[in-house]
Amino acid sequence: MLARALAPTRIRACAAAARRRIATGMDLKGLPIALSPARTWDEGEAAEFSTVSAAELFGGRKVALFAVPGAFTGVCENSHVPSFAKLAADFKLKGVDEIACVSVNDPYTMKAWANLMDAAGGSVFGDAAEA
Repeated sequence: MLARALAPTRIRACAAAARRRIATGMDLKGLPIALSPARTWDEGEAAEFSTVSAAELFGGRKVALFAVPGAFTGVCENSHVPSFAKLAADFKLKGVDEIACVSVNDPYTMKAWANLMDAAGGSVFGDAAEA
């Protein structure tokens, strides 16, 4: 029984989302993702709840993409987002056209968080559908 308790456990990936590994410089335009731009419900309804594909996000330009575990979390709010905001000018000098942040939250939560974080100049996306 002790051996079984100490044996390595398998972590099961969510059935709805296959695990993908990405790396610096990798061409991401072909990934089957559909991200929801941070927006209010009314904005979503007006846009017919459209999403942004990887091809649209990355097509013909250089994008610095980062993901955070969740909106309104201490580390993300106090470290992750501010570090990218602080380096925005350096990214521009390196030819980066856009800085984009994605989280598992819905786009409405991401809109409220983006407003709080003053995320002007970057794009914020929700991935509540685990795309």
